[in-house]
Amino acid sequence: MAAFTPQEIARLEQLTTNSMFMPLLEEYAKDLADPKTLEEREAYLRQLEAEQDKEANEDALSDMTNRPPHAKGAGAGGAGACGASLPKRSRGLGPLDAGFVHPSGEELSVRVELPGASVAEVDVDVQPRSLRVRLPGRLRLDLPLPLACAEHRLAPASYLRLHPERSLA
Repeated sequence: MAAFTPQEIARLEQLTTNSMFMPLLEEYAKDLADPKTLEEREAYLRQLEAEQDKEANEDALSDMTNRPPHAKGAGAGGAGACGASLPKRSRGLGPLDAGFVHPSGEELSVRVELPGASVAEVDVDVQPRSLRVRLPGRLRLDLPLPLACAEHRLAPASYLRLHPERSLA
């Protein structure tokens, strides 16, 4: 905690002796402690977060559809290994990690990180030109996959959870 300057201390003393300030401060403290206003503030904050998430999801979708995949090296999995992953996020379901899949077409199982939950399993089917990821439910992601390995940015899982019927190319 920073120390107050003598001018700040004088200003605080002046405010506490002001007959208008103390009733306003007491009213503010009561307002903060009231469960009804607390719920209103929480609802407002949730609404703001939802709007920010929606904007972030729209940005991620436009990034995914407008940006060509970048070539990525073979990595630790060998000459034919590929990787695809979501960017890390602080909210939502977390990243989908589909790593080290072989472009031979064999079906593999990868893990999806869910903060606060156990690791979920998804199926990955590597086609000649795409990587198909099937999550629990009806969600299917079709990712373009160049001949070389690629890293893809996907929409956040929170958006995909809201639209499970959506197939993303």
